Amino acid sequence: MAEAWPPAGKRGTFPTTNAAPRGVFLPPLATDKILQALHKQDITFLGGHLVQSAAPRSEGGYQLTIKNCQSGESQSLQVDHLLISTGLKVADTLPLSAGLDFDAHAGIIVDEASLQSSVPHIYAIGDCMSIDGVPCRYVAPLRAQAASIVEHILGQQQQDYQHQAYEHKPPMIRLKNKSISVSATGTPSADESRGVWQVITDTESDSGHELVLAQVADNGEQIAKVTLKTPH
Repeated sequence: MAEAWPPAGKRGTFPTTNAAPRGVFLPPLATDKILQALHKQDITFLGGHLVQSAAPRSEGGYQLTIKNCQSGESQSLQVDHLLISTGLKVADTLPLSAGLDFDAHAGIIVDEASLQSSVPHIYAIGDCMSIDGVPCRYVAPLRAQAASIVEHILGQQQQDYQHQAYEHKPPMIRLKNKSISVSATGTPSADESRGVWQVITDTESDSGHELVLAQVADNGEQIAKVTLKTPH
């Protein structure tokens, strides 16, 4: 039987936060296991921190000053290397010059069924486009997107051609290292107002431990499913 989690009386008490790995998407039951897996590899995770400064050191490496966003306290760290991930932002020169409807944060606005922009005969595909305000920055759906565009063009040229409408589905989110494997489908959220997280299975085997969670809305709809596997 599925077990409600958090325990009775605790629903809604866990804030959506970046202080834990994948903390925006997953409940503490899952993020704690990810954190434990990182610790097994001697990785220190400092979520909920802001890098205030980074300066090269004469003897090599860098001196960082980081701030805890919750307490406001700052501390210094010495590191050998810096790896910076800044995300993606769609350049607006081309879409604006073509007169396309454009969302500065998400990209070119398209119709979901046809992937057609606001200008006839101009389509968008991949990480430059957005559907209902959500950017589509994943590789997995590209083949289906391209097929839908081709079918829409053919459908306009041939009266008896039936266009197969594109239906955007959230791709699987994956996280994997030597100590843990995490896969999530649907639209997971740590915000329990969207749905309660439940333990579906919690099994131990010769190969390791597997925990399966599901997020269920008030109407009973399963909006997300997460599987965590940790080897022995």
